Amino acid sequence: MEAGTAAIRYRIPTMYMGADAPPDAAEHIRALGEFARELVLWLQAFASGLAEYWLSDEYKKARQDSGTSIETHGLRTRSDGQRDVPV
Repeated sequence: MEAGTAAIRYRIPTMYMGADAPPDAAEHIRALGEFARELVLWLQAFASGLAEYWLSDEYKKARQDSGTSIETHGLRTRSDGQRDVPV
C-alpha cells in the first residue's frame, strides 16, 4: 500500500496551525488531546489495513513477482557478513 493511498484511505488527522489555532491555552490543550486521540484511532486503522493487505493475494503475488524473500527484503549484507537494515 502506497503512503498516498493510505493517507487518502485513512484520512490522516490534522492539527490546528497558525491563525486556526484556538486562542486560549485550555482550548489548545483540549485540541491537542483530541488530535492525539484521533491519531491513535488513525494508527489503529492503518495498522489493521496494512495487516489485511499483507494477507491479501495481491500482496503475496507482488512479493512473489518481485523475487525478493519477505524475510530478507530491505536487508543488506555488511562487509563482516552480517545482515543490516538499510539507513
